[in-house]
Amino acid sequence: MPFAVLLAMLVTAAVIFLSSRKPAAPSRVVLGTPPPAAQASSSSGLQPVAPGVDEAAGVFTIQPGDVVVSNGVQFGVTSVTTPPAGEAGRQPSQGQFMQVDVEVHNAAGAGDQPFAISSATDFELRDGAGQSYPATASIGTAKPPDGNLAPGTTLEGSLTYDVPTGRSFWLVFKNPLISNGAIVVELGKH
Repeated sequence: MPFAVLLAMLVTAAVIFLSSRKPAAPSRVVLGTPPPAAQASSSSGLQPVAPGVDEAAGVFTIQPGDVVVSNGVQFGVTSVTTPPAGEAGRQPSQGQFMQVDVEVHNAAGAGDQPFAISSATDFELRDGAGQSYPATASIGTAKPPDGNLAPGTTLEGSLTYDVPTGRSFWLVFKNPLISNGAIVVELGKH
């Protein structure tokens, strides 16, 4: 079977699977290895796109609003904001706070195992020069994405970083279940 036909079938099955799992669909879906229980349906409003893959490293690169499904892990950044300095009585030491809202969903089948998500070990923020920035305490009522995800459950959370202004940033989501180990979200210049 030609690769393009197989890829089209996988994209269609994953898009339909995702549309049946969550009512609020993202504008685009990027596919890695689809979950084994993916089923086809034609009611989806999702627009699949080809993954941006660094061929040397084999890493998916997506944008905020995109969703990646890889080996039963569905991940996406829902928003990126720079809250005003001084909110919650704190001042950034490097220039600004950046808050990244993420969503992780266990799209595996009911018989599969849960997996853990840790804001301390599964996420890394880097700038264009490759410098890493540690997460800081969340601002306001935002909570980090920490917890165990049983099949079919979703975890939402916010990651807060103290970063310089005027740089381009990438969020790296690292999880051993993901194909090639990481998904990179290009957050843009802030």
